[in-house]
This record gives sequence, C-alpha cells and structure tokens, in this order.
Amino acid sequence: MRRPNAGGFIFMEVILTLAILTVGAVATFQSYRLSMRAFHESHERFEAGLLLERQLGEYEKTRLLNRTLATDSFLNPVTWNDEVVRTDPLYGAEHRISLGWGEGPRAQSLEQSIYVAL
Repeated sequence: MRRPNAGGFIFMEVILTLAILTVGAVATFQSYRLSMRAFHESHERFEAGLLLERQLGEYEKTRLLNRTLATDSFLNPVTWNDEVVRTDPLYGAEHRISLGWGEGPRAQSLEQSIYVAL
C-alpha cells in the first residue's frame, strides 16, 4: 500500500511502463523488418524488369533468347521462357517472354509480350 505522502512509484506502475515500452519496441522492430522485406522484393522486381527489357532488346535483334543473360545477377537461379501466343499477318508473331527467379515459396516471375515481324 502506498502511504499518502510517500514519493516514488509503486511496483505496478513500473511493470505497466515496461510493458508499454516493450510493445512499442516490438512494433517498431516489426515495422522495420517488414519495410526491409518490401525494399528487397522491390529491388528484385526492378532488377528483373531491367533484365527482361535487356532480353527483349536482344530478342528483337537476334530473334533468339540469350539464356546466359542473367548469370551475373543476384536473382540466380533464373529461367527464361519464350512462348508464341498467336500469329497475326499484320503485326507478326506475338511472343510472351517470361523471366522466373528464386526457388520454392520465394519463386517469382515477370512476363512481357513482344511482336516480331514474320
């Protein structure tokens, strides 16, 4: 019990203060961790987009997929796929080029279509 004129804090006030500070620290840490994960995933998508654009540029010139294009990338292992979706006499053949990276539950992919004259 607290005496009417006694100074200081009672034990429950200290425990409550520590609990509030702990909840705040955990929430801050979780927020930081989630923002770092989002940054990493957006960086991977950006790198994949650059690789895919580079592959499309080479594909327009050579009409071949350069499967060794991403060997120096941190996205390894990568897979490239070229699928002819349809052929149009006016526009040419529509190719869907896809880039896949990662393994297991972290596997992701990015696709882009391109028309190549017949």
